[in-house]
Amino acid sequence: MAVDKGDVPRTGTATVRIRMANVNDEVPEFSQHVYRTFVSEDAGPNTLVATVLAKDPDGDGITYKITTGNDEGNFVIDSQKGLIRLRSSPPPRLQGVEYVLNVTATDDNASGGPQALSSTAQVIVGVDDVNNNKPVFEKCQQYRERTTVLENQPAGTFVLQVHAVDADEGSNGRVTYGFMHKDSTVPAFSIHPDTGVIVTSRKFDRERQREYAVTVTATDQAADPLIGICQLNILILDENDNSPKFENLRYECECWG
Repeated sequence: MAVDKGDVPRTGTATVRIRMANVNDEVPEFSQHVYRTFVSEDAGPNTLVATVLAKDPDGDGITYKITTGNDEGNFVIDSQKGLIRLRSSPPPRLQGVEYVLNVTATDDNASGGPQALSSTAQVIVGVDDVNNNKPVFEKCQQYRERTTVLENQPAGTFVLQVHAVDADEGSNGRVTYGFMHKDSTVPAFSIHPDTGVIVTSRKFDRERQREYAVTVTATDQAADPLIGICQLNILILDENDNSPKFENLRYECECWG
């Protein structure tokens, strides 16, 4: 509005429109700070894992990128849509319990500003274990070569401790030990299911039997368990418990002088 200085002031008005120019001064905002998801250990190439979403208050376009946590390159992200998938080639190889991916959303600075702005969200990918590894006795050959017990020792005498490993996680990787028996066989040894310690169940007489064939089993705790085995021969060592015996109690001979 303008006013003149006459005795009777007159005024005039005009409309002024001020247009505010946007400046890129706000970072993109993710819908969540932390995304949690799960994927099966044996999931195939291109399996969808998660979707992240960010919006820019300034209205700029956004691109996505996995910045850390993807050292093995198992994951890829669509830079425009935020879709995270398992890589297509070579086939993904998931290991461990989880992956923690840091994903960055960067605006394109279309609204103008000193520089493009970005923000980061975390994607935690839990790996659901699949029971695809059976227990393995890594030292089975050593057990076969060195397992012995002295005869005449009492029941409960220590013989050997076996150990098996299972590459699976959780209950799929926990093992219990046992023997594979024939139905009519009375076991000569017993094994602790948790520790794998083998002890005698009775005394042995080497003169009656010099070795025993034993099949040790390791079974994981999966719903459909897998079993590993180790076959070994336990040798009975001799103890000097027998006096010399003549074949005949009486011998006759003739002598000439």
